[in-house]
Amino acid sequence: AGSEPDCKVVKTGYETYRRVSKDGEMIVFDLSVPAFDKALSGAAIVNAAIQKDFSPLIAEAEKKRPASGQTGFVSPVYQVFYEEYQLGDVYEICVFSYTYSALGSGVHDAVCRYVYDAASGRLLTDEEFLAFLQYDKAFIIEQFRKTAENLGLDIASFSYDDVKPYYYIDENYRVQTMNGLFSQ
Repeated sequence: AGSEPDCKVVKTGYETYRRVSKDGEMIVFDLSVPAFDKALSGAAIVNAAIQKDFSPLIAEAEKKRPASGQTGFVSPVYQVFYEEYQLGDVYEICVFSYTYSALGSGVHDAVCRYVYDAASGRLLTDEEFLAFLQYDKAFIIEQFRKTAENLGLDIASFSYDDVKPYYYIDENYRVQTMNGLFSQ
């Protein structure tokens, strides 16, 4: 379902593609959620965090008649996939979520990041990951300000917590911003 085939620390833990017709409306679930390799130190903790974040959507996808009104989209499409970025001994697992209307109106996107340090065998906190990168929260916010300026938007009042679900670090150590922040 669009996830990286050559991941080193994760594999697909849950996957489904399901189209449900309900009350004249189509609901689509296209989900590929990762699970850390159980042989890795700390895998149970990381997998519990992923489960906590995605179990509500998985449970909804498994229902015979899923609810459709949770998103505000008519004929909602729920798309989840993951990518793994290796940055030295650190692996950033990004789980991307897109929700949009099958009829073509709007999109909400976000990313959940799980950062694993293979050298220490543990999950890094957000602060530890930023320190590893030699970035700080102000640097991340500045990347969003640059994008916002290009779009003619003012995000001067946004905090790091506002932008956190909308960025990830690619394999070249670059901050990649997502559009979900700008469509709020």
